[in-house]
Amino acid sequence: MLKLLLVGYGNMGKVHEKAINNSDKAVLYGIVDPKVSELKMKGLLSKDIDFVDLKNDIDGVIISSTTKTHYRIAKRTIENKIPTFIEKPISTNIKEVKELINTCLDKNIILQTGLIENFNPAVIYLKKEDLNFTKEINIKRTSPPLDKKRELENVVHDLGIHDIGIFDYLYNLEHFSLINKSLIEKNGMISEADITFLSKGIKINLILSNIAEEKKRSWEIIGNDFSYNIDLLNKEVIKNDNGKEERRIFEKSYQSIDLQLDDFLEKIRKKSPDKDHLVKTLNIHNFIDSIL
Repeated sequence: MLKLLLVGYGNMGKVHEKAINNSDKAVLYGIVDPKVSELKMKGLLSKDIDFVDLKNDIDGVIISSTTKTHYRIAKRTIENKIPTFIEKPISTNIKEVKELINTCLDKNIILQTGLIENFNPAVIYLKKEDLNFTKEINIKRTSPPLDKKRELENVVHDLGIHDIGIFDYLYNLEHFSLINKSLIEKNGMISEADITFLSKGIKINLILSNIAEEKKRSWEIIGNDFSYNIDLLNKEVIKNDNGKEERRIFEKSYQSIDLQLDDFLEKIRKKSPDKDHLVKTLNIHNFIDSIL
């Protein structure tokens, strides 16, 4: 069983904890969080990563703390050559992203980012489909306002990174040109975005909001003689191929977080960094940086 250290015990931290406890391949070695004194559990408990002996028997680290702390924590784990998983985004500072990724590429260290939608069964299904001759993609990802205590980044880093990651997963995000963008701030933070760009001959329309009335995760893929309407929340795909409609609904109990964890654990077990993932992750962060 691989021993994992969890850094950050907020909403996502608890999700990762559950995934680890559900796994038959890993155990929770300990938790690092400023409010760790409130926790009652066995294992290592620490307020800060600086108080943890990383040369101990730790097989991997999952960082789910606030984004502004990612760089400092990851720098320590990477310096100790510990396989590291970082929730998205790695950082909103592109220089920090480049430094961490390039260090891992140069030193052959395992680093993975939380692009969890790539493990959504609807997206995995699309990956197997023939999406050549796609002309347009319409994306809408919205969420209601969250607890004000949560420290969220701008809506593109917070929500849009998932859809940019899906596009890269399905089509490869290479050269692109920005057609137009509208970024709306609320309380000093970009909370809504309407972005249109062109990549690989495909027009992508991306609408984002973290102050919406309802939670929505939808994709519409339009091709020459086909279309796909995808509901990522309900794991449903409606395919229309030359007028013939086919509906697929995937098991709702399916947990993308578990498959994402298995992927990270497999990298650790095989001692096999995924350099392609790192290059793609850097491309995604570069894309976001270029449009903000």
